[in-house]
Amino acid sequence: MQKGGCQADKVATRQIHVSACDRYTYQYFTLPDKQIIKVRSVLLYGACDLSAISLFLNMLQFNGKYGCPACLCSGELLNLDSGGRTHIYPYNENPPIRTAEKTKRHGNIVLETNDTVMGVKGIKPPKFIHCMPRNIEELVHWKSSELKIWLFYYSVPVLHGIMTEKYFQHYLLLVAGIASQ
Repeated sequence: MQKGGCQADKVATRQIHVSACDRYTYQYFTLPDKQIIKVRSVLLYGACDLSAISLFLNMLQFNGKYGCPACLCSGELLNLDSGGRTHIYPYNENPPIRTAEKTKRHGNIVLETNDTVMGVKGIKPPKFIHCMPRNIEELVHWKSSELKIWLFYYSVPVLHGIMTEKYFQHYLLLVAGIASQ
């Protein structure tokens, strides 16, 4: 990316990394002894600037109201001597912390209202899942790829809290066992 690159450059760079990860999610390799192994790769950690973080989290950027990914400070607009404006976050010794539970709650409100809530723009699947899942009532019409996405990406967070803990733990073992095949 060029110094002073535009937003499109950042989006393109992110897409390159996501595409590379997607390409190697499941890959077969032949070892020197001719043994074929199946390798599954998952992105566990990534370092990115604040603009890229907002893309990954589907949140407002740092220069917007409630754009901090760590706290729930709204920030404020500051008029500059040059006539422009900038968004700042004044020092706060005890800022309200953005928790996973609050972020989930805000995401659910966004789903109901279609409006950004506390910097959260919405809930969306990871970039390598190209469409939203169909309604569970259409389960008999799901394709194998939809069932796979349900099993590996949607079922665990959806079923957590619905299944009793004993059976949920068994379900996690089932998912992990299928994933390791």
